[in-house]
Amino acid sequence: MRRTVLVAALCALMGAPAWGDMTVYVKEVSVSPGQSVSFVSSGLDASSTAGVYNLYLSGVAGVPASWTPYLSGNVQSFCIDLYNYSSTSTKLYDIMSLDDTPDTPAGPMGSVRAGYLARLFDMYWTPSLTAANAAALQIAVWEIVDEQHGVANPDPAKWNARNDTAGGLPPSGNFYVGNDTQANLANTMLGAVRTAGMAPFADKYVGLSNDDLDLYYQDFVVKVPVPGALLLGFLGLSAAGLRLRRFA
Repeated sequence: MRRTVLVAALCALMGAPAWGDMTVYVKEVSVSPGQSVSFVSSGLDASSTAGVYNLYLSGVAGVPASWTPYLSGNVQSFCIDLYNYSSTSTKLYDIMSLDDTPDTPAGPMGSVRAGYLARLFDMYWTPSLTAANAAALQIAVWEIVDEQHGVANPDPAKWNARNDTAGGLPPSGNFYVGNDTQANLANTMLGAVRTAGMAPFADKYVGLSNDDLDLYYQDFVVKVPVPGALLLGFLGLSAAGLRLRRFA
């Protein structure tokens, strides 16, 4: 009991998030850098611009003080909700743990997808992306989030943004893009992520989600500072070590 209270107190001191109480107003400004892509997903045959989603955030509330500069003004993001509408007018969004987004109709992505997304972003999300790399990164995000839709623990070996068996990969599943050059670059990223495995995502990347009753708006992922996650990870490992020694 004392350890639980101590952890809760330390989290409060470090400004750990209270999910469900954090909100921000979101307005999409542009998608740039990026490229036009055609894609197929679960019978949806469409085209879009894949790349960095530039958002304008305002009125952030309920977040740790260290997060405020990262959730205000012009912010870069990536789309994690392939099907929904992205609004260029200001909408109120919830700030959520990455594994709990996208929104309710799509279902939470879960910790496996969130962990692989964190690794993908750690490796490839830089402040100055080329149009080709930004598009490929967005395609890789959609592949991780949308492939094996509804499966709690997706198989990373099935991630293939091409509609063929190029490079020894399996045939694409419910998501792929029409341009092989774009798909190949996304697959290179996905291959590196498969090899590296999952990465921590808590307090490092968060989701922005809007569950409007009439129109579900597109969800996004944004970066926030990492120190709180490092502390929580240390506390978790320490607690696990104590349990292991106790039952050894």
